[in-house]
Amino acid sequence: MKPVKMELKVGGMHCAMCASSVREALKNVEGVLKAEVNLATEKAVVEYLPGKVDVEKLARAIEAAGYRYLGTEERTSEPVEKALIWRVVVGFAAGLAFMFLMFSNAYEFYVIRLLALGVATPAFFYVALPILTGAFRSLKNFTPGMDVMYAMGTTISYTAGVLATFEILGKDFMLFDAALLLAAFLMLGRALEQRAKAGTTASIRRLLALQPKKAIVLRNGKTEEIRADSLKPGDVVIVRAGERVPADGTVLEGWSYVDESMLTGEPLPKLKKAGEKVVGGTVARKGTVKVKVENVGMETVLANIIRLVSEAMNSKPRIQRVADRVVRYFIPFVLSIALVSSLLWYFVVHESSLFALSVFIAVIAVACPCALGLATPAAVTVGVGRGADLGIFIRNAQALEIAEKVTTVVFDKTGTLTSGKTKVLEFHSRFEKNLALRFAVAVESRSVHPLAEAIVEFGKETKNLKVENFEEVEGKGVRGIVDGRYVIAGSEQMLDSAGIEIDTAVRRKVEEARESGKSTVLLAIDRKFAGLFIIGDEVRPDARETVEKIKKEGIKTVMVTGDNERSAAYIAKIVGIDKVFANVLPEKKVEVVRTLARKGEIVCFVGDGVNDAPALAAAHVGIAMGKGTDVAVESGDIVLMSNRLADVHTGLRLSREVMSRIRQNIFWAFAYNFSLIPIAAGALHSIGISMKPEFAALAMAFSSVSVLLLSLSLRRFR
Repeated sequence: MKPVKMELKVGGMHCAMCASSVREALKNVEGVLKAEVNLATEKAVVEYLPGKVDVEKLARAIEAAGYRYLGTEERTSEPVEKALIWRVVVGFAAGLAFMFLMFSNAYEFYVIRLLALGVATPAFFYVALPILTGAFRSLKNFTPGMDVMYAMGTTISYTAGVLATFEILGKDFMLFDAALLLAAFLMLGRALEQRAKAGTTASIRRLLALQPKKAIVLRNGKTEEIRADSLKPGDVVIVRAGERVPADGTVLEGWSYVDESMLTGEPLPKLKKAGEKVVGGTVARKGTVKVKVENVGMETVLANIIRLVSEAMNSKPRIQRVADRVVRYFIPFVLSIALVSSLLWYFVVHESSLFALSVFIAVIAVACPCALGLATPAAVTVGVGRGADLGIFIRNAQALEIAEKVTTVVFDKTGTLTSGKTKVLEFHSRFEKNLALRFAVAVESRSVHPLAEAIVEFGKETKNLKVENFEEVEGKGVRGIVDGRYVIAGSEQMLDSAGIEIDTAVRRKVEEARESGKSTVLLAIDRKFAGLFIIGDEVRPDARETVEKIKKEGIKTVMVTGDNERSAAYIAKIVGIDKVFANVLPEKKVEVVRTLARKGEIVCFVGDGVNDAPALAAAHVGIAMGKGTDVAVESGDIVLMSNRLADVHTGLRLSREVMSRIRQNIFWAFAYNFSLIPIAAGALHSIGISMKPEFAALAMAFSSVSVLLLSLSLRRFR
């Protein structure tokens, strides 16, 4: 039985411990093989055996762990509820009012204390309700998270205020202001975090918004508007200017300039005519076409892109394991620090019980594993999304992690450094040029040789002429009577054997072309030399610049090709490649990759994803050049949908930026905890610096938000 994957949206997660609890709950469901939870995207990805597990079982597991199952449909992050905003407002208003009462010595009066208790009690339970209910669920399921810590801090402050109201404790323990402000800051942090999280998945939401809602279908000679998701393969739809193509298909009639920027990042629309492919979600900017539907639903290119991006966002690089290990021991560590520091201040240093209590609450409030839990997923989510915006699709976080360490980039030649399409690069004629071209196209149109096809394509605008007595000489060329004239198109040897004189200048050009790896076809009309076609695979215009940029990063460049050494050396010289492996059969490209790897190189292989599939899979990182719609290039760790070679450098740079942001996030998350926990514990009290619990909560709130904002800066990557 083949395992399948499912994505689930999960609500109510606020820290790394929450994500860990959900992960464990899902892994404990019988039949679940693997479960990963992304705090930044609020998703769980479950791999399970069908037949043993269903959505209901997974939903029950999430709910039993104390969190909310929000379905399998993609949605935005949970909206910041109005109730959450009101909790922040009530918490700050009441907390500041109680702070004023404390500083004005109004608590000297018993009636004021009773009034304060009457107001503080409903206000506190209203503001802190999400924390208290979260803590209750965590304890009930024996998975204590940060809500338990925050509930301890807020309820201890509130309880101290209750005891002080009835003079069981001194009036200095009227900590209603601390309880309310502490809860208000926690709610504020939660609200800001939700807003920032929503920004991390903006790319997915943009992709989802591209999915067409309606289609105009042609049935029985009449048009009717239907839901796009009800289309079937074989349907014929009409797409007019300004409308989205409702599904993948082929143009039957008409023309249109189609905006494919959502796929390739290319801003200029492409002309689509009969016989050409169009992709669902792209926009017809000008013109009208009839399209025969081929792929619908989950089989469309757009659906595959969304799946690819979503899976990559939910994957984890190995660096995340460090944070995961720390988070596992975080709560016992923080509780120990809080308890020990509080007892030391009271029993050893003989500070007041109020100060010792404040230290305990401050340590609990300031500690935050959330920043550690968000450090990696937030950066990966934004980075993968930004790549998708640029037409660079990254399959998983591991590809990002390895790509930044690449030391050697191996380029396939044909279709990667070159266009991959044989075409006429030059045509020299000693006859009336247009007429000579017409004669050549006429005789070559009867041949299926690649060089003949290139000439026919080159002269496709010319008028067809009738060919008689056509003959193809294997390996040499073709000949025939065209419009009453004897035409030969072929090699030097074919013209020589026909006794046709070829002067030294022409022979020199033929030799120069051969030296540079190009092919030639000579043309003779009525037994006189008439023209020369120079045919080859054109080097991509951005090849040299891309190679130069990669080399500036300190990365070595290699080219591997099945061409002969002379042709390979010529192309390598043009683009600036360091080392060349020539005469290499497709199946032997893997050996080149493995040889470099054995020498200690971290190898990135760049190929077209078809013939190069084994080498792409064998490399540490495989970058597959897509063809605008070829998102299903399974062998590539990174797929370049735009088919721009320059995006190889962009993809490597993006990998470094994402990994750099992850390291920055983890550094600041650790630095935050290791610097502020000692301050909250009173390390600087001797020089007059201490941390009030409510300000500790404020610092905690902004630690997670700062990590998210640092990750969101990747959206500005160019």
